[in-house]
Amino acid sequence: MRDLTIKQKTLLKKWHTEREAQKNPFNSVESIFSCDDLTENQYTLLEKLNNTEVLYQNCNRFLGDLN
Repeated sequence: MRDLTIKQKTLLKKWHTEREAQKNPFNSVESIFSCDDLTENQYTLLEKLNNTEVLYQNCNRFLGDLN
């Protein structure tokens, strides 16, 4: 399967929402715009769920759609 799974999409939405909730004028928390903004543990978890050769691109596309 080359597309993101429902579990992967759910995690990406959760992490995006959590990061957005942390934003306020007094800190420098950045939004999640791409896979580069994920922690190593988060990306590793996505790989464990369904590692494909296009995972990075699919994550970037999905996160871009969320913003």
